[in-house]
Amino acid sequence: MKALNKDTFFNLVPKLNVLLIITAGLLTAGLYSSINRTYDSTNVPTKSKLARPLELMVKSQASDSVPLFQEDIFRKKPLFNLGTAKKPAAEKKVFVLLGVSIGKKNIAVIRDSKSNKDYYCSVGDPVADYQVKEILKDKVILESSSNETLEISR
Repeated sequence: MKALNKDTFFNLVPKLNVLLIITAGLLTAGLYSSINRTYDSTNVPTKSKLARPLELMVKSQASDSVPLFQEDIFRKKPLFNLGTAKKPAAEKKVFVLLGVSIGKKNIAVIRDSKSNKDYYCSVGDPVADYQVKEILKDKVILESSSNETLEISR
């Protein structure tokens, strides 16, 4: 076996290029022939009655035999099941407690979801139609003018 030196390497490169060109040509010819070949579904081996060509399925459904599928798979179906009764959506929270600061003066940050407005408030401050009655570390109690209380917690 010859040692690979500069002269043998330069003699080997053109031979390898010719081999690569021939291989690429053979692969291209194989790809071209497989693209142009038509698919014949009659030569496919069938394992069951469900795996038969489309022509046979159409012919059997046209006759009075049992249909292959129980439902029409080509019919447009709704994306969501509309047949079930809709549950009434829970009323969206109007106020969200964003944060509480407890100290000499307790401060709460409350977001009004309807108006998308934030309130920085302490006890006695107005929040929309309510007034802050009490600020605790995990919840805020609001009171309306009709003495209706509303607790907002995290």
